[in-house]
Amino acid sequence: MKKIFFMVLITMIITNIFAQENGENMTLKDQATGLTWQSGENDTSKMKYDWAKSYCESIQIAGKNGWRLPTVKELLTLIDYKKVDPATSLEFETIYPSYYWSSEVTAFYDQRIWAVNFKNGAVSPYKRNYSTHVRCVHK
Repeated sequence: MKKIFFMVLITMIITNIFAQENGENMTLKDQATGLTWQSGENDTSKMKYDWAKSYCESIQIAGKNGWRLPTVKELLTLIDYKKVDPATSLEFETIYPSYYWSSEVTAFYDQRIWAVNFKNGAVSPYKRNYSTHVRCVHK
């Protein structure tokens, strides 16, 4: 019984140190690409494009500045087409089976931004004044 208590206590201490080290929103490093992703979500969960871009550029996570919205290609590296709802193999703290903003404006209409759907991996143009999810990235 003492052994179990001790192991639980050590786990709690390590988890607390890790959480403090990485801030409120922890990070997740993709070993295949070398990109570091925001693991949790922002407080409001959904944002319009301009707010999302400003949010990523202004946050500090795990003691790092220089976060940004990912490109479509970077978001697609997270998609696992063998999975659905969400279509990713990475274990994010939170992830919604919905669209996430990319940083890329569509070539055919500058009021639309490419977004990637984490329910099924679809890529679609989204109006920049719509609100959708945000996942910041750091290189």
